[in-house]
Amino acid sequence: MLNTIIQNPSKNHHFTIGDSIKIFISEDYDSYGKIIKTYGRKPYTNFKISWYYRPNDIFENVPKFFSSAELLISDHIQDISIENIDGKIEVLTLKEYHSRSQVNEDVFFTRGWYCPIENVLKPTLSHWERVCLCESILNPDEIYVTCEKCENMFHFECVEGGFEIYWTCDSCSLGKM
Repeated sequence: MLNTIIQNPSKNHHFTIGDSIKIFISEDYDSYGKIIKTYGRKPYTNFKISWYYRPNDIFENVPKFFSSAELLISDHIQDISIENIDGKIEVLTLKEYHSRSQVNEDVFFTRGWYCPIENVLKPTLSHWERVCLCESILNPDEIYVTCEKCENMFHFECVEGGFEIYWTCDSCSLGKM
């Protein structure tokens, strides 16, 4: 069952366990999930999926450190039909996503897990990667200047001075690192 490949002939897509997918719910809202099981007879295959939540599904006022490409895996499990799948997406780790020079609209990342029943986010925000002098949570949508020596990232507005090709932060310049 682990290597089961299911085809949706109407959309010319192939799906297998472990794929992250875009799910059609309505014209106005994109939903995402991860296939954890397939069952049924072709072509009427059904999938058991684990839903991805977007930050705006969880927070009324989304904190600015969340990216527009951020998804949170959940323990919310549901059965869906192959007709509801609108295609595959790619879900990376934060590090993989941040290291890419370009991404398209079907590339996302996750750095957390969300339990909707308990309204719990893991790891807690206090454990998320912090950057800069202001110690804000990393948002890969923002542009940072990186210290050549320590490789820490800083907001342009949080550090003073002109930026050269090989920039070092004050701590490294003063030998504090």
